[in-house]
Amino acid sequence: RLQLSVGESFLIKHGEARRFRVSAIYETGVSDIDKVRVYIHLGEARSLLKKPFGVTFIQVALRDAARAEADAAQMEDALGYSAKPWQRREKTWIGVFRALRTASGITVTVFTLIASLAMFNTLAMIVLEKTKDIAILRSMGYERRDITQIFLWQAGVVLVLGAALGAAFGAAATWGVANIPLDLRGIIVTKTFQVAWSPWHYVAAVAMAVV
Repeated sequence: RLQLSVGESFLIKHGEARRFRVSAIYETGVSDIDKVRVYIHLGEARSLLKKPFGVTFIQVALRDAARAEADAAQMEDALGYSAKPWQRREKTWIGVFRALRTASGITVTVFTLIASLAMFNTLAMIVLEKTKDIAILRSMGYERRDITQIFLWQAGVVLVLGAALGAAFGAAATWGVANIPLDLRGIIVTKTFQVAWSPWHYVAAVAMAVV
């Protein structure tokens, strides 16, 4: 934005003017930050701003991101300074992601219901097409319970084969999506498309198919 390249120099004026050299160009992906923020050595910043002690703020990386609120409260008690967890700072983005997650969940549920209805329709058509065979079996002495078991066993075989092949296809498709290149920097930094791997997804799909 300033038409500068690595190795060129520029002036920063804060009371007095000082010349600095561009050693690297870095973008966070958050435009409000990238438009105004320059990164310089801490000692140079203190000298330029005439603040030999203290800092404006400190960002702390956590091993367990879920403990941010508890760690922030502990820092406030121990240090006497205000500490904000990332959940409070990024509240707006968290709301956006929660809405996207809900929308994707609704979409997946609808598709799973459609697939389940298609399975039910297929099995119903099999039964209707076998009406003559059922009549022959009945005339041979088979009871209703025996014929019902035949169709249930057939449905079970279809279910097992379909669940195994479907889970394998789903895992392969998920792996493929997870390897789609996606250069994204901002509130999230990632080089590939992010997916949620969980065996419970397959359990839920098979359970709905069984029902």
